[in-house]
Amino acid sequence: MSSRRRTRRTGESNLFSLEQLEARKLLTCFLPGFQNDAGYKIDLENQICYPSSASSALGAAEGVVARNIFYNDSGFDGNDPAANIDDDDAIATDKVALLPGETASFANYTSFIHGINGVIIDVHLNDSAGFSSHDIDLKIGSGNNLSDFERLDVAADISVRPGEGADGSDRISIVLPNGSVVNEYLQVTLFANQTTGLDSNDVFYFGNVIAEIGDSENDSFVSANDVGAVRSNLSGFFAEDIDSPHDINRDRFVDATDVGIARNNLSGFFPVPLITAPTPGTDFFVTSASEIEDILPSVQPGDTITLQDGVWTNQQIHLCTSGTETQPITLRAQTPGQVTLNGSSSLNISGDWLVADGLNFNGGSLDAGDHVVEFRGDCGEATNSRLTNSAIINYNPSDINTRYFWVSLYGQNNRVDHSSFSGQNHSGVTVTVWRNSSDADYHLIDNNHFADRPEGNSNGFETIRLGTSAESLSSSFTTVENNLFENLDGEIEIISNKSGDNIFRNNTFRESSGTLTLRHGDNNLVTGNFFIGEGKDGSGGVRVVGENQTIVNNYFEGLDGRADGAISISAAVPNSELNEYFLVRDVVIAHNTIVDVNGAAITFDHGLGSNDRTLLAENVSIANNLIRSTQDPLFEGNEGSDWIWEGNIAFGESLGPKAGDAGITVIDPQLVLGADGVWRLDSTSPAIDGSSGDYSDVIAGEDIDGQARLAVFDVGADEYSNDAVVRTPLVAGDVGNYWVTTTTSEAPECSNCLAIQSDAYTSILDPNGDGDTWTVEANSDALGGTSLAAPDGSRVNLPGTHDALVTYDLQFTEAGSYTAYYRARGFSGGSDSLYTPSGFGVDPDINESISNNGSYRWETGGTFEVTESELNTPVEFRIGKRERDAELDAFVFHLDANLSEAELDALFV
Repeated sequence: MSSRRRTRRTGESNLFSLEQLEARKLLTCFLPGFQNDAGYKIDLENQICYPSSASSALGAAEGVVARNIFYNDSGFDGNDPAANIDDDDAIATDKVALLPGETASFANYTSFIHGINGVIIDVHLNDSAGFSSHDIDLKIGSGNNLSDFERLDVAADISVRPGEGADGSDRISIVLPNGSVVNEYLQVTLFANQTTGLDSNDVFYFGNVIAEIGDSENDSFVSANDVGAVRSNLSGFFAEDIDSPHDINRDRFVDATDVGIARNNLSGFFPVPLITAPTPGTDFFVTSASEIEDILPSVQPGDTITLQDGVWTNQQIHLCTSGTETQPITLRAQTPGQVTLNGSSSLNISGDWLVADGLNFNGGSLDAGDHVVEFRGDCGEATNSRLTNSAIINYNPSDINTRYFWVSLYGQNNRVDHSSFSGQNHSGVTVTVWRNSSDADYHLIDNNHFADRPEGNSNGFETIRLGTSAESLSSSFTTVENNLFENLDGEIEIISNKSGDNIFRNNTFRESSGTLTLRHGDNNLVTGNFFIGEGKDGSGGVRVVGENQTIVNNYFEGLDGRADGAISISAAVPNSELNEYFLVRDVVIAHNTIVDVNGAAITFDHGLGSNDRTLLAENVSIANNLIRSTQDPLFEGNEGSDWIWEGNIAFGESLGPKAGDAGITVIDPQLVLGADGVWRLDSTSPAIDGSSGDYSDVIAGEDIDGQARLAVFDVGADEYSNDAVVRTPLVAGDVGNYWVTTTTSEAPECSNCLAIQSDAYTSILDPNGDGDTWTVEANSDALGGTSLAAPDGSRVNLPGTHDALVTYDLQFTEAGSYTAYYRARGFSGGSDSLYTPSGFGVDPDINESISNNGSYRWETGGTFEVTESELNTPVEFRIGKRERDAELDAFVFHLDANLSEAELDALFV
């Protein structure tokens, strides 16, 4: 059995309610993680307690001692790719870190063939055991513009050897895969937080220019002079020192191999520039939305606003200011993912060149018509701004019909990237592009993970929508690329395109009941996408409406046929209104691969005869598509005028209305299944060099794998090649934020129970709308280090409206009668009870008594029947506030009704 359980991290700090502090005589202000000699400040207006200065919150560690680059997997560490003590012998003794304000020289970059694959930092950490990838940030780039640097997309192997650094410091080793950072710079940021103990972020750079020997102080140009210098310094039988500029592969010898590497890495017309590392602006450390508002008049381009780690409840953040292209203003979490915004918290990004980074919206809810993240505010619509490395998880109201939006893009040139969105179950679009005029938007939505949206009860449950019907005849020029859409069942339109000139490129759709729908707008491009249904009911591909649409190089497999076909061409309404169905005309559908779909491969007239839809598509080119399926027929529907069929291969069942068409060859395409689950051409496939016509202008010279299309193109999305595959279907680890939001784990060695920590909630609700909700509290006595505390205020008496509810989505794998156990505590007769429910999916109304002496105690609750029909399907469980300040630590559902406290505790070890 499994439940959602959040991984705890050492050194985490939290915000506390003032009333709770008073009730506990301020003891919680001195929990581990806050304790020092600086004292504490209580913000009465925002009802939080925090250290009186940023430096005191970050501890008093001695700081960074040394920053080194080393040649991992080289002759100096025994050619060992793993991180270990031998890496110390591979430290480049002639290289130093480029620090802010300095201009790069040969002392700051290496010529190593593998690029930058190893960095060592010596630092006195506050918590060496708790150090992880959350405490460090790695970006790559090659120019002076800091906003152009992107986070490194490959996983780094980060380890700590306590006390083994210079001056007894802790040695942090960062090992990267060979070739990850080649001919560019690596920006390393060591965060100032509880774990590192730094007073401010430590930022430095190393560079790499393969084969550059440092022959000029003015550039990093690799030329024939570098090749000649390597050839003139062959080492023969004598091993080279680590600072030799001519040993490019770092095997300790300079030989013909190094000469060849130099010759193959000439700079050409684009040498790597000698960058000047930007000087950081002021870092403002804040603990509430009101503090952000207070400091905004002082914030200048290049500055950073750092949100203290912890739980931020009911915080409306307004980032209303402007940076510049080279010096954006950044609003960031102190540690990415460790600022949890819940309750009614929201963010407005308003101004120019702004970045919101590392935020975690989790378990809150808003009123109808609101936005969790909105790219507009008091400073107008945002431009050139960005939401990155963030998450919105289970931000749901109690009523599915409460319609609000998670991310709303306004303005121009904004970006939503490398973020995770999951668990939305209410009406409203996850990411929306709002168009107020005919102006182009030029937004970018990329490298995100969209997941786990249950089926809605009407229209309006889209994951992405670009525009509305009213502006659909104007062009947005928005790009949606490299995103993963997974288990999204909201409605038929996973993506609802309602504007023109948009690009949908290199996305992956997995096990989702819906389609990418070109609903309104013209001149859109759908290319390089994987639609993988895995046989799920209602899974689909692309629906086509409008003019000049191009659908090329896509892969469709295992789909159920949500719109009657993997590719579904719609019938139109004569003289269509903006919100109806416009004529499909001048459309190209070429070089797609369609495998094993439960429905037609291509449907010609979807919706014909319904809602006055009588017009058939005109001037459609169906060319060089490869179809292998067993659903009869492979094609269905009626064509309009001037259709072109050429170069297609179809095999497995009858062609239906296209039987005997000269533009379709019936022959086995001879596909083979790759390790990534994709069917590609075998070496003897008749699809190789089998295409007809010239579609080079729409397929950009490459196939779905990112391999080059050569000479006569192959039929289908795949071009047969022995080259390495560049792109495969995306999985969760490829996209989304760079920090772990939640982990799903099996219940501890227990096949007949669920063991849930209180902070693993799905949502926190405020039914009476007074702003008071359950809050996460740091607590050394809690099994997982945190507990949920009920808000202050008067006792809730039922029947009536609940004050605060917390919900959990539970999933059982075995039927039976389960006993509920609750680990909770109160502090007096006024805090010794909470409400528990009598069943799943109902509001709690049972008065559950808990201890009143400040000590946690397990209480045995009621029984819950789990039927066969409820297995492997989430069921909702709710707990409510009855009295103020009551704390819930954990709860268990078990088929054994007679467990002891020790046995229950053991489930969480």
